[in-house]
Amino acid sequence: MSVPFVKRFGLPSWKNIDPAYGAITVRDATVLNLTFWITSIIASALPVLSLAMLSALDGLNARLGMIAVSNALLSVCLLLCTEAKRTDVFAITAT
Repeated sequence: MSVPFVKRFGLPSWKNIDPAYGAITVRDATVLNLTFWITSIIASALPVLSLAMLSALDGLNARLGMIAVSNALLSVCLLLCTEAKRTDVFAITAT
C-alpha cells in the first residue's frame, strides 16, 4: 500500500534508481517511516472523531449505532495496518 504512494508522490531523495535493473527502488526505512506516520495519525484521530460524532447525535439508538460503526472501523484499521492476531483485535475492540 505504501510503496506505490512513495513511488508516485515521494521526494527524489526517497527514490533511487537501481543500476542493475533500471527500476525505481524505495528504501525499506522510508516505507516503514511513512506507514508509522499514517497509522499514528489514524490512531490518534479515531477516538477524537468518534467522540465528536457521538456528541453531535441525539438519541440513544443513534449513539449506539455510531459506537458500533466506530468499533467496526477500529477493527478494520487494526487488521489492515498491523500484524495483530484475531484475538488481539477482538480484545481491543471489546474493551
